[in-house]
Amino acid sequence: MNPRTTGILFAVALVLGAFVWFYEIEGEESRLEAEEATKRLFVGIDPDAIERIALVTEDDRQAVVERRDGVWRVAEPVDFPGDATTLDGMATALANLTSEGSIDDPQDFAVYGLDDDERVVRFTAGGTEYGLRLGAKTPVGSNSYVATLDSDRVEMVPSYRLNSLKRDLDALRDSRVLAFDRSAVEAIRLAWPGGGVRLERRDGGWRLLEPLEGPADDATVDTLLSDLSFLRADGFVDEPPPDSESGLDRPEFEAILQLGRESAEAGEAEQEGEPAQPVEIGFRLGSVQDGTHRLARGALETLYRIREERLADFPRNLVAYRFKELARFSASEAEAFELIFQEGAETLTIRGERGESGWTTAPDAMAAGKAGRLVSELSRLDGIDIAADAMEEAELAELGLAPPRVRLAVYGEAEEGGAPPVLADVSLGEADPDLGIAALRAGGAAVYRVENDLAENVPVSLEAFRNRFVSEEIAEEEGDLVEDLAPEDFTVDPALGKDGS
Repeated sequence: MNPRTTGILFAVALVLGAFVWFYEIEGEESRLEAEEATKRLFVGIDPDAIERIALVTEDDRQAVVERRDGVWRVAEPVDFPGDATTLDGMATALANLTSEGSIDDPQDFAVYGLDDDERVVRFTAGGTEYGLRLGAKTPVGSNSYVATLDSDRVEMVPSYRLNSLKRDLDALRDSRVLAFDRSAVEAIRLAWPGGGVRLERRDGGWRLLEPLEGPADDATVDTLLSDLSFLRADGFVDEPPPDSESGLDRPEFEAILQLGRESAEAGEAEQEGEPAQPVEIGFRLGSVQDGTHRLARGALETLYRIREERLADFPRNLVAYRFKELARFSASEAEAFELIFQEGAETLTIRGERGESGWTTAPDAMAAGKAGRLVSELSRLDGIDIAADAMEEAELAELGLAPPRVRLAVYGEAEEGGAPPVLADVSLGEADPDLGIAALRAGGAAVYRVENDLAENVPVSLEAFRNRFVSEEIAEEEGDLVEDLAPEDFTVDPALGKDGS
């Protein structure tokens, strides 16, 4: 074929392809949007431009909501922060409502259920007031009758698009008891009957300041803040009973959060040359009122109705907020471990090492997979309680910690010519069916309790090791090879001594 002809055909193909793409594919979306726009009942209104909505709620309350400086607020019949999600949904439904068909010469509005003035939604956008009459459902199909206040036509719209306009008063109100950004919280004060704590964020973590000073349990505090941020009311009490009746004079739980970000007032003060003051928000939770709910007070006079069981989400004991971490490392960084058992006069040291084929142990071979699960369990070991901040030797002996039933040490990869880093060093003592297993962290004086479930993957005594963790024959399965190796084949922390003590 002539090259010139080929070039012309190629150019034609490009033009046709571009036409198909831009007109048929890309243009289809634009045409659909334009067609949808022509069907809108309120043309040219942006949902964000709607600044006021007035309607009768599903619980027969005359309600007015207003957008003030971009924030929704219920103005009538109560003055209260509005629920942004619900009210944005209302504004969007009104601005984007489209007709599926119309009756240009309708019968009396009563035929279509459009004669009830109580079922009119009025709204203001750009200073202009609009209105929508809500009617009955159509006899056929899934549409409903509506009519705008400035037209005699009866429109038919999909019924589901009207659902967001059918809300009770409580649904229009912001049900968050505390509205805050968790990352902005710098300090926390908590109180409950007979106790309380004060915490402060420092260097990216949390620290206890009262009633004692020390590191706090970051996970507990972060969970608390998460639960507080998601705490929602089931209802509201606008005319509160006396505090003596609601239990708010003796709250079951109280939380005060100090936020690092400035409030609007603080920002204005700083612009005038005054230092910004910390912003504090909080709430109190009272006693059970009807067997199912408690009343809570935030910054407003109105009380929130909170489900009774939500109180259990907030720890009310000092130990819950204390640092109880016994070991924390990445299991993939572990290169070796030692288990040192002491049972009366008998001592046994088991050494494990990670190789290309998995973990190997000596002098006793552990069953396939046991070594890997042991290291994984130790990599995230936390206490559930603190038995004591310190104990005498005799007390430690009673708990099986002097000497310990088992000492577990995990090592990382040693740098050339250096000793391997110690990733974990924990001693375990006797197990109490109610309290848990006694535990000590190397270098610390506090005595912890850990879950009894730990014994499923970690041998807590020499007897347990021999009964449930030793392999009767060297097994090779699931990528975990167990071999008999001599003790001298392993790198051992020199501080432990030749016998592992």
